[in-house]
Amino acid sequence: PDRVAYNALLNACALAGDCDRALEVYASMRAKAIEPDVVTYTSLMKACVSGGNLEHAFEVYQALRADAVEPTATTFFTLMEGCVREQQPLRALQLLEEMRSGP
Repeated sequence: PDRVAYNALLNACALAGDCDRALEVYASMRAKAIEPDVVTYTSLMKACVSGGNLEHAFEVYQALRADAVEPTATTFFTLMEGCVREQQPLRALQLLEEMRSGP
């Protein structure tokens, strides 16, 4: 499978709220030396958020930044949605400020 196929699997995990399976798919992707892109990271974050694991979503966000991948508005909105669900409005506002300030 290529990155597009892996991204589709990650999106399916996100729709199912299966963070653990998404992390397994991501590990498999990396083991095959397939480089993640912003869609990969954002889909993985969505899976973590929808699975109720906001901290994992932020760990994925840190990996995105460490890999010098530029987040999109969807990336930020995914994390902000998780913050709202977990009743962390200040964290959501910090993300909004980071998004506004750019790279």
